[in-house]
Amino acid sequence: MRLTAALALLAAGSAWACQPGGPPSPPGLSYDLPESPAVTYAWGDTSRLEMSLGGQDLDASSAASATVGATFTRIEGGLQASFTFDDFQGRFSQPMGPPSRANADDVTGPLFFDLDRRGKVSSVRPPQLEGSAAQVLEPYSVAYGFFPILPGTAAAPGDSWSDTLRYDVESDWGTVQATVERRYTLEGDTVADGRSLLLIRSSGTADVATDGEIQRMRVRQSASGALEGTHLWDPARGILVASTETRDLRGTLRASAAPGPLSLRVRQTIAIRLTDGG
Repeated sequence: MRLTAALALLAAGSAWACQPGGPPSPPGLSYDLPESPAVTYAWGDTSRLEMSLGGQDLDASSAASATVGATFTRIEGGLQASFTFDDFQGRFSQPMGPPSRANADDVTGPLFFDLDRRGKVSSVRPPQLEGSAAQVLEPYSVAYGFFPILPGTAAAPGDSWSDTLRYDVESDWGTVQATVERRYTLEGDTVADGRSLLLIRSSGTADVATDGEIQRMRVRQSASGALEGTHLWDPARGILVASTETRDLRGTLRASAAPGPLSLRVRQTIAIRLTDGG
């Protein structure tokens, strides 16, 4: 959701067979302390940026991945999440300078945030970022986008619910303003690795503006467009098993090293997969 977003492909490791006519989910599809309060996710985020100025096409890309150690604690009204970014790797390449790289040594401390029963995020406390990490990791975007919103009540296949997310934050990289609208639909049951999971799909729009510094350049970007996502939820364990979301945004980029504004297209994929959860 920003110029220097990151990547990895979702690898579920087993076939998913959707059964739209499956039984309804248990009462209260919502967030609570999961069966295993400490789990591990493979996380990745990638972006390809296509820019054009005066008939000249320029491309940039970013890629990052990490093993996210997630620990949950019950608090009043929901959960507190603590994320550590182990094995973190990031790279940002752009046509106006050499590529930037970051690793786990550039991320100090956990990312903390609170979740209410539906999954709405508040009280984000980011880790400390050093070197080029701020160019390829935006902790607020991770916190606000990691978990899907749930209905908070009983839901049956075919049921839908909506959510609008707005935030305006200042990070190590710069400022990020975002408005994201999503509509979720419970499609039914699916099976992965012998477990019965709930298949939830989402679609909507994102409107994002960023303003910060990359490699000593002032960069301002505004873009909007469509997003689509697929999410697998384990009702028995009360945990997100896998999620992938793609975004296709168009807008304008202004950089201090460029003679004028560039037209911009951002194609982004965010992928999450539970790798260890009991």
